[in-house]
Amino acid sequence: MDKIYHHRFAATIEALCETMREVEKFLQAESVPESVSFVITLSLEEIVSNTIKYGCKNSRQYLIEIRVAVRPGEVALEIVDDAQAFNPLSVSEPDTTLSPEERPIGGLGIHLVKTLADQCSYERIGNKNRMYITKKTG
Repeated sequence: MDKIYHHRFAATIEALCETMREVEKFLQAESVPESVSFVITLSLEEIVSNTIKYGCKNSRQYLIEIRVAVRPGEVALEIVDDAQAFNPLSVSEPDTTLSPEERPIGGLGIHLVKTLADQCSYERIGNKNRMYITKKTG
């Protein structure tokens, strides 16, 4: 049976930080391996911080909803927001052959998520972005 952490919060960096602490506690309580927990929390931070910085363009209150499901053999993260449509998976890959000084800022976080996760997908349903990320536990 899946163990679920579900939370809805305002699209602010402060709320994201608090949510990340709660997710870390939940994953630890469910005995999720630290390497898997790292990928899930990194993914949460990268996707949501990008949403807050780039998708929340006007003064209205945006909401972010997350679900973390601990299942036999994997942990699944779902992130839903009502910000502007944006598919993070469509971002071009950064040129990692360049030195950090030569590389343009941005894109590395999403690249890490896509590289470290076992599965990533995105869809836009109605006025909501939905990002799905899974990481195997074994």
